[in-house]
Amino acid sequence: MLLPPLWNTLVPKKNCKHFIIHKCVNPKCPYYLHNLRNVDKKDLNEDYGKNKYKLHYIYREFTIDFFRMDLNSLPKNASSLKFSKFDSNTMALCLTLHINLGLSLRKTSQALKDLYNISISHQQIANYCRTAAICVKPFVDNYDYGSGSVFTADETYIKIRGIKTYICFIMDAAKRSIIGYQVSDNCGVGPCILAMRMAFRHLNVE
Repeated sequence: MLLPPLWNTLVPKKNCKHFIIHKCVNPKCPYYLHNLRNVDKKDLNEDYGKNKYKLHYIYREFTIDFFRMDLNSLPKNASSLKFSKFDSNTMALCLTLHINLGLSLRKTSQALKDLYNISISHQQIANYCRTAAICVKPFVDNYDYGSGSVFTADETYIKIRGIKTYICFIMDAAKRSIIGYQVSDNCGVGPCILAMRMAFRHLNVE
């Protein structure tokens, strides 16, 4: 791969959320001339035809150190498992009805009242589910699934209460197990890097 000569100063062109894009604008740069020779001649005859290609050398200066970020940080709304009014058995019933049976929070509250004479609000059930998810998350995220050497990655979006959220995930191609993921409000390069960090942390690189 050809690189621009050391005396050619890169020019900052665009400030993104996680990085700054620098570009070599020297028209005599060997990297640029090498790419220009490979451009389709038909595009060269068109107005701004060269703009279809990234001919100049581009460098991304990351403004965040993704390798110092904690992948296991808990959300701000994390709560504890200290029970004041109800006990762990009630929490287990909430999880069974809401998650295993797929009942809504309000229907779960009504079912607990009808079946077990337990008066509990739908908000308290939501708090229990959130607490359980927070407790289980580190075990799921840090479990070594014994990944192979071939991976697949994809990015899609999900809607939570009408709000679009992006999720980037990486899977083991053979086992189909999700070994890395990151949920974010954007589809930038940052969440992708964090997903790769999670996916590759159990790999032994010699």
